[in-house]
Amino acid sequence: MPRTSIAAVSALAGGVLWLLFAVLGGTGVLADMLHLVGWILLMLAAAVFGSGLIRAGGNGQRIFVGVGFAVLILLAVEAFRTGDTPWYDAAWGGAAVLVGGATLLRAR
Repeated sequence: MPRTSIAAVSALAGGVLWLLFAVLGGTGVLADMLHLVGWILLMLAAAVFGSGLIRAGGNGQRIFVGVGFAVLILLAVEAFRTGDTPWYDAAWGGAAVLVGGATLLRAR
């Protein structure tokens, strides 16, 4: 499976989980699990996308840039958080669904 497809599917799945997290109100064990698994999938998508930014270089360099890009995305999401609001995460999840879905459609 190409890296682009892995990143797109991870972003799409993570975004959907964050949307479900917001629909559940952000409270409860199930909502917490949805949020955590969504974070993991979104960070995976960001890391895979970031590793694709390097055309030449070894695997170590790709891993370094991928992890750095995932941390950059994490900081961008958390920088503007005002409190414990599930709809803030849902907005980012919706953006991830749009980007992941558009990437999958473009790959066809």
